[in-house]
Amino acid sequence: DKFSAYMKSREHVLSNAGRSYEVSLGKQLTGYRLSADKSALHFAWVSFNVTYPSQNSVEQANGWYTRWENFRKKHVPTVGGYQTARLYNFMVTQNEMMKAATSGALLSLVIAFLVLVL
Repeated sequence: DKFSAYMKSREHVLSNAGRSYEVSLGKQLTGYRLSADKSALHFAWVSFNVTYPSQNSVEQANGWYTRWENFRKKHVPTVGGYQTARLYNFMVTQNEMMKAATSGALLSLVIAFLVLVL
């Protein structure tokens, strides 16, 4: 079929361009599993090859997450699922650090106010 021919052509082009890692990663990071009797799709995963900056601010990391989450919801709204990337590991930490810093500063101001008033 046409899609199989396209995939073979793509593999050939990538390998000739010195990017055979794209072929092997594509096979590893995109796929599906059928039920035992092969009558239903049990599980599927799709990978996208994207490049993020190696260092991001909280706003930048949240922006990347939001951008890809909107993409996912637009193109596969009924599938569910979630996205993962190494970028998001530290993004969660950054978000929690911002919450802790904000609440710590506000709590300090409240305590300082109470000390001054009482």
